[in-house]
Amino acid sequence: MGPLIRVTAYALRYKWLSIAAATLGVINVFPQLIIPRLLGAAVDEMLTGEIQGNLLFLAGIILFISLVRGGLFYVALYLIQAVGNRVAYELRKDFFHKLQGLSIGFYDKQHTGNLMSRATVDVEAVHWYVGFGFLGMFRSIATFIVAAIMMVIIDWRLALISMSFVPVLIWLTGTLAVAMAPLWRRAHEEIGHLNTVVQENLAGIRVVKAFGAGEYEGGKFRDRARSVADYLYKAGRVLASRQAAVTFVLALATAAILLYGGREVFAGRLTPGELTSFILYMGVLASPIQILGWRIGTAARALAASRRLFEVLDAEPQVKERPRAKSLQRVQGHVRFERVSVSYDSSREALNDADFEVLPGQTVAILGRPGSGKSTLVHLLPRFYDPSSGRVLIDGVDAREATLRSLRRNVGIVLQDVFVFSSTINDNIA
Repeated sequence: MGPLIRVTAYALRYKWLSIAAATLGVINVFPQLIIPRLLGAAVDEMLTGEIQGNLLFLAGIILFISLVRGGLFYVALYLIQAVGNRVAYELRKDFFHKLQGLSIGFYDKQHTGNLMSRATVDVEAVHWYVGFGFLGMFRSIATFIVAAIMMVIIDWRLALISMSFVPVLIWLTGTLAVAMAPLWRRAHEEIGHLNTVVQENLAGIRVVKAFGAGEYEGGKFRDRARSVADYLYKAGRVLASRQAAVTFVLALATAAILLYGGREVFAGRLTPGELTSFILYMGVLASPIQILGWRIGTAARALAASRRLFEVLDAEPQVKERPRAKSLQRVQGHVRFERVSVSYDSSREALNDADFEVLPGQTVAILGRPGSGKSTLVHLLPRFYDPSSGRVLIDGVDAREATLRSLRRNVGIVLQDVFVFSSTINDNIA
């Protein structure tokens, strides 16, 4: 549950807004729970035959309370949405900022579509949890407690019968998270793979069309889409089965209340209006338990999503700026490679013991077969990667001793693969 605690910390950045949303949600419980009592009183009034007096008054009170409840609900829902949207904004901002600070080596092991899925689908899952899972939970707890108290006030025996079903309901909804969490985790992973297929096909659409590979790529997409659908279907089936079980248990509880409560009414120890109020309170009591299943499903999805988000947010850049790094001014361009070796992984070296010097004003061509390390040599200058051993000196300064900003300000690279940003020609040249 660690990732969800960290998500909650994001919500607490807007502490007062979160408190206001939760508080209004709790306050809205009281108008909701007054209405069943008033409806019970109205039933007793009708059975006495005195319809004109108190009954009209009760109808007016119920209408007024409903209007107050609707207004409170609107404001509470607005604040809950505001907190959820702001948490989503903060997460997306931090996520993108983190991506900008990670080394090129990180992207060598990641798929673009997968990262895009984390910034969109996963953040949206967290957004729903914060708004309707975390903040909405306070209202559900308050509803359960106050409804239980009102039921005890009406008839403590009936309340005991009702409460005897609660442990079963809590067990049904509580085990839901255990069943759904792995399904949501796999679903989000598959959504990431699906986005990767889409991104790669769009980026390489000319190659796909040139080689007539549309049917093959379509098959890849269908396989991934089917896998996503399967996991979502399984999660939905688990949720539906548990909710159906909860509904059945609630029906049994209602039947037990009617049997025992009917006897109490015939014995004169309970009025028909009080029994009506009790049944309505049983429905109110059941509501947070039923919604709890949905909230747990939301939390299970957010847990899977937040883990994927924090995998990136907690990633450490392979190339780090040293604490006392110096800022390079306008360099002359004296480059020296001293016995430089580079290994992207432990299996083999991309560059082995490179040792040469380039003087200011010199033009040097580096030739070699594909994979021989030509690009690696160039990537060492702006510190896209660091050598496994040896040093790269620029004007006598080890590149690792310079600030990344000043180093990359002094090194210009014209890449082999041209990428054009979605902006003006002027912005792209700049």
